Amino acid sequence: VNRLFGEQSYTFVPAFVELTRDRYAAPFEAVDFITAAEAQRVHINSWVMEQTNDRIEDLLPERSLDPTTRLVLVNAVYFLGTWEHAFDPEATSDAAFYVNGSAATDVPMMQQTQTFGYAEADGVQVLEMPYVGDELAMTVVLPEERDGLGSLEESLTQEQFDGWVAATTERRTQVILPRFELEDARIELKDALIAMGMEQAFDRNLADFTAMAAPAN
Repeated sequence: VNRLFGEQSYTFVPAFVELTRDRYAAPFEAVDFITAAEAQRVHINSWVMEQTNDRIEDLLPERSLDPTTRLVLVNAVYFLGTWEHAFDPEATSDAAFYVNGSAATDVPMMQQTQTFGYAEADGVQVLEMPYVGDELAMTVVLPEERDGLGSLEESLTQEQFDGWVAATTERRTQVILPRFELEDARIELKDALIAMGMEQAFDRNLADFTAMAAPAN
């Protein structure tokens, strides 16, 4: 779901509002950030919860908005998938899992033996586990070295990852994975966007948003 929440007293370019509404299904909603920033934060979070069936809570943390806020571009997505080959809960048992490559912690480990896409290359094992419908899959990349996750993350490229996935072949595989849940995973994109070339937008002296909003008087 997408929506723009803009300060009601600010002048936004009609063509920009129309474009985001028509092309990206992101309608514009005028709100009061100047005198009620915290109330609007709660309002936006409530809207996100409603749109995602309460699966995303507090998308905007406390103090993320203030009276200087003029526009919040909200994009929320959640995924609820069913494994094509589900793990049997009765087959789950505690086993050692190395969180940081050295310290072992006993955690519930799911396990099954099934035919999956599998490959070994460049010191990693690659596993593709499809969801029902065969349109999406979870790809697991496991370094052979127990403490090799850090170096793998630093060196990983899109081309390398795509090559690994392309190299997978159907193979009878024993899979043992820790039972896990992802929540409150916040990723700061500023540095990544700057590295990709979006530099001016984060420079107060160079940023130019005149295609979105009229210059302030």
